[in-house]
Amino acid sequence: MIKVATMNTWNCASDYEQQLAFQVRSLKKEKIDILCCREAFCTLDGKYSSAGILATKLGMTCSFSAARQERMFFQEKEIESIFGLAILTGAGVWMLHSGSFTLPAKTGDKGPVVQFAVIRKDGNAVLVINLHFSHLQNKGRLRRKQLQAIFAHPIMDKQFAAILFCGDFFENSAGEELALLKKQSFYKVRDGFLAGSAGRLFSTLVQGSDATDRQSCRRIDHIFVLEEKKQPVAKLNFANSHLLFDQTERTESDSILHPDHFGVAFELKLSRVKKDEISQVYRYVACTQPWSGKKKRECFC
Repeated sequence: MIKVATMNTWNCASDYEQQLAFQVRSLKKEKIDILCCREAFCTLDGKYSSAGILATKLGMTCSFSAARQERMFFQEKEIESIFGLAILTGAGVWMLHSGSFTLPAKTGDKGPVVQFAVIRKDGNAVLVINLHFSHLQNKGRLRRKQLQAIFAHPIMDKQFAAILFCGDFFENSAGEELALLKKQSFYKVRDGFLAGSAGRLFSTLVQGSDATDRQSCRRIDHIFVLEEKKQPVAKLNFANSHLLFDQTERTESDSILHPDHFGVAFELKLSRVKKDEISQVYRYVACTQPWSGKKKRECFC
């Protein structure tokens, strides 16, 4: 079983340290295996790093990909800061490889960064794609082009037990711009959150958290799970979908701690189709013989 979650780390807004401590308290209860973060803030001097602090406090491994540099007002002064994407993995979960690449952008603009990681747990290798699409209106055509660029990347040529698309897609799972993701011919695509919650509707926007109708219930944070249609490596089962940070807290100064987005999480069970098959990891990174003392190891990629 792999517990997967995606969240917005809430930038460097007011009450930064208290908000971060609230995230740590909430996430400690979850025992997440794979956590994808967006808007991960860090200062150029390295003194503050949202993803780094989360990883340290939660005992997780962190891979960070810088997306943009900005001057921000932080702790009563203006500073240079970096925002990016981060993938965190828990105990017993191996991050075998990680990296990032730039997506297409409007002429003259710098394209957004998409982060990826090859992750193994219990002998199954999954590819995690972590992304944050533009929130600007009328960018549907560009976002579709960006999705096409992800599918064209060489990392997608490898075989995995599952591929996870995690992030802020800026639209409901039924939106037109995600039709490309769902209707392409090579992969079967499922909305992991819906699959693990018996189709119940939720909003990940704080303002619409109590909405019950489809129009106002906006869940723009998603984890889509892809598996090969013709030769799937594993059978996938989903369970225990729920929102992260949907409980608010109050500080001593009576300010409310809550996110701008709720995170989403669920459990994914992978059952190997061919149990005697060599782990998919060996198609990507492999050792010819196990480690035994000072014996020479020979690795290839």
